[in-house]
Amino acid sequence: FFALYKHLFLLMERHAPRVNIAAAWAASEVYKRKHDGKAGLAVVQAFQPEHPAVACAVAQDYLSFVNSEMPDRAKRGYPPHGRLTRILFTGEKEEAVRKAAEEAGKAARKTLPRSGRLLGPSPCEIERLQAVFRRHMLLFAPDSGVMADWVRAAGIRPGSERGVRLTIDTD
Repeated sequence: FFALYKHLFLLMERHAPRVNIAAAWAASEVYKRKHDGKAGLAVVQAFQPEHPAVACAVAQDYLSFVNSEMPDRAKRGYPPHGRLTRILFTGEKEEAVRKAAEEAGKAARKTLPRSGRLLGPSPCEIERLQAVFRRHMLLFAPDSGVMADWVRAAGIRPGSERGVRLTIDTD
């Protein structure tokens, strides 16, 4: 039972950071997968219960959510109008995680394409989860080719080194 909540928490952190809401759709999708596609009940705890994303989630109105979200995504270059990659650094030693993230951030800044944008590295919203320290950075690029070339040029590769695990998640 706890594993399901942990999974939901990670989905919420990943898919709803901009409006700081619980990802009701993510919870519902996990429930549907576990219960043969039947709609589930999701409890939403929100900092902004009046937010349009929450209203659409409660009403299960996917189309209204998409129609309201797309213009902003296009303006900011968020998927599907651009590529977004999250680089996550995790490890049991806070200093090692910080150092690995800083080194990768410097490399990413040196190779930053003219059309790219970099946020971070910075601590994750939940900086320590189950005795594991976490930092991340976000890379924005207009298309997959630019993103792939940028990540390769910066020397960022998934795996573990010096006790720090590096995970690359592209939109």
